[in-house]
Amino acid sequence: MGLGELSIRMGARAEAQSVLERGLDVSSHGPPSLLALMQVVWAFWSYSHSTREQAERMLRESIASFAKLSDQWGEALGLAILGEKLCGSGRFAEAETPVHRSLALRTEIGDQWGMAMSWYVVGTLAEARADLAEAAEAYGESLAL
Repeated sequence: MGLGELSIRMGARAEAQSVLERGLDVSSHGPPSLLALMQVVWAFWSYSHSTREQAERMLRESIASFAKLSDQWGEALGLAILGEKLCGSGRFAEAETPVHRSLALRTEIGDQWGMAMSWYVVGTLAEARADLAEAAEAYGESLAL
C-alpha cells in the first residue's frame, strides 16, 4: 500500500491528492511508461474522489500514451479500467469497445490474469444486454483461465 492509498483510507483526501499529484510530477521526468501508469493510478483514484469526467480524460490520455509507446500491457490495463468504470456506471454500450479491445490486447500478449478479468467484464456486459448465453460463455472463459 502506498502513501496515497494509506492517506485515502485514513480519510485524508487532500493528502492523498497531493501524493498522487507529486507522483504525476515526478513521473513526468522519468520514462514515459511510468507517467502513463501514474495517469492510470490518478484516474482510478479520481473515479472515487473527483469528477468522472476528469478520471475518464486521464484514463484516455494514459491509454493514448501507452499506445504511442507500443506498450500493449499498459494500454490493455487502461482500456480495462475504462471499460469496467463505464460498465459500473451503467454505460454498457460505451463500455463494449474498450472492454473488447482490452481482451484482444491481453489475448495477443498472453496475459492470462488480464484475459480472465476482461472475460468477466464481457460477461457482465452480456448480462446487461440480457444475453444470458453469451454471459455464461464469457464467465466460463474467465473461470477456465
